[in-house]
Amino acid sequence: MDLEIVLDNISIARAFSTYHQKDILVEAVVLMAAYRHSFIIADSFQECGKFADRQAYRARYLRHLLKLVDEFGVVVVMTN
Repeated sequence: MDLEIVLDNISIARAFSTYHQKDILVEAVVLMAAYRHSFIIADSFQECGKFADRQAYRARYLRHLLKLVDEFGVVVVMTN
């Protein structure tokens, strides 16, 4: 396996806020429509605001990830 080919097939994005994290998911949809991706790692889930706001945001974020799983057949791993 050629290392250069492997590295060319990896996309990386770093979120600096909860809103940026959401924007990255939108960009991921565009990337997955154009290129074949099979694995998403969401590391260090960003949270801000009051508890109810965090819960609502987390639910929307998870629904968006599940939509990616259903639509593109990718595997999603969340770490923190």
